[in-house]
Amino acid sequence: MTTEELKNLFRAVADDPEQPGDGDDSDSLWTDLEIYSYMHLAQRAFARETEIFIDSSTTAIVDAPVTADDPSLPMSPLIIKIKRARMASTKYKVVLLKHEEIDSGWINEDYGLSFSSNWQEQTGTPRILVTNWQKDEARLVPIPIANDTVNMTVIRYPLVDIVTKANALEVTEIEHQYIMLELMQHYAYKKHDADIFNEEKAELFRSSFMLKTREIQEELKKRYKPARVVEYGGL
Repeated sequence: MTTEELKNLFRAVADDPEQPGDGDDSDSLWTDLEIYSYMHLAQRAFARETEIFIDSSTTAIVDAPVTADDPSLPMSPLIIKIKRARMASTKYKVVLLKHEEIDSGWINEDYGLSFSSNWQEQTGTPRILVTNWQKDEARLVPIPIANDTVNMTVIRYPLVDIVTKANALEVTEIEHQYIMLELMQHYAYKKHDADIFNEEKAELFRSSFMLKTREIQEELKKRYKPARVVEYGGL
């Protein structure tokens, strides 16, 4: 469905038609602008909960420039999670860690890396990317001594905001769009209007959305899970 078709479907299931003719929504319970905002939020939530958009090719998002003597690495706000990273110059993998993990010191055993308590001051070729350093910013360890690029594979939000019917949905499967429709109704019935607000109905739609997106995420995990190597002994 297009954004306009999904909007029309929302109006049909919510029994909230526009006025015939010029599409006047002034007497409707929800304006087109509100419906498109619900659609935008629902698509972002669908992407976050299912982790369906895996990206290693959108340069503006997955290629982060490294500046010598600067450990900070700007991250696109569209990134939900980093799956893997490597330095462009060496093609070596960069280990993804949280700052609590690098502080704990257990990385020495798990990755063969040795960092002292002053790891924030050490310099060299980056081996670790601290993913939860700041909002929209990661940190390289050690501090880079040369310009470079970090190439990443990420899970991300949709690339385009839904504002009008001119904006295309990135969630394109009909089944998934119907799941989005449930969360759109959740937002709709949370509207602060005496004729609309319905906490019970809103929660039912949200719960159904969360259940179905968890099922999709589990199915995707199974689909992309590496095959186990089984060794057979001789008879």
